[in-house]
Amino acid sequence: SGMFSVEEVNQEVGKGCFASCSLPQNTVFLRTRSYISVLRDEFSRNCCSFCYSAVDPSTVCVKCEKCNFCVKCMEKDAVRWHELECSWYTSAPKQLTSNPEIPTEYLRFALRYEAAKRQPNEFQSATTESFNRLCAHHQFVSDERSRVFAMYAAIVSVLTKSPRKELYGLFVRRMFNAHAIPARKGWILAPEASFFNHSCCEFNTHVTVDKNGFLIAKTACDVEQGKELLICYVDADTDTLTRQADLANTFCFVCTCRKCTS
Repeated sequence: SGMFSVEEVNQEVGKGCFASCSLPQNTVFLRTRSYISVLRDEFSRNCCSFCYSAVDPSTVCVKCEKCNFCVKCMEKDAVRWHELECSWYTSAPKQLTSNPEIPTEYLRFALRYEAAKRQPNEFQSATTESFNRLCAHHQFVSDERSRVFAMYAAIVSVLTKSPRKELYGLFVRRMFNAHAIPARKGWILAPEASFFNHSCCEFNTHVTVDKNGFLIAKTACDVEQGKELLICYVDADTDTLTRQADLANTFCFVCTCRKCTS
């Protein structure tokens, strides 16, 4: 957008986003499509798979029953694009796709990634190469999560003929770079929006998703040129113990900001 740049912060933190000019409060300085997104099972029938708006559940895909589209996205040929990921999903082991106790988000997420690699479309914001440059802190992944990632990587590898190592890395990148779709409907990954660092008390940016499915980054206050653009990865209004637990469980780090250490 020209209003921010991605620069190195330090060796420990890595990269971050910095204001390239003075940004008044409520300035939208980034608006981008996701590269890959996925809805949670409970929203996959009654929300559009690409813009996340409410839709009639009776129009859900009759084959996979996990994908639906609004009229606007249907007009953009979304149904044809869905065919490849749908064919893989319906070929997956039924104990994964038919058991209500097992969420299918990881499986559908990886299949959408593979479909996007093969069939670039207007619902994507970036290339596979830019996605692969996102951070993947393998050393912070717990043994339990690692086993889950490895299991899904193996299954998707069989379905799509893609390398397990690449698919495992996909799950790790999702873990550290995804944003939540409002109302916890699912995950959204956009490389352009994946370099914001965290602070519980000094955040100056909000990231959300608009009614058309675009990820929006907007300043929460006036931001001076050269200032780092920070977001809060968790609910800033919760107590310190809750925030610390959420950050440790989801992002595998301990926040040392002023609010957490005072």
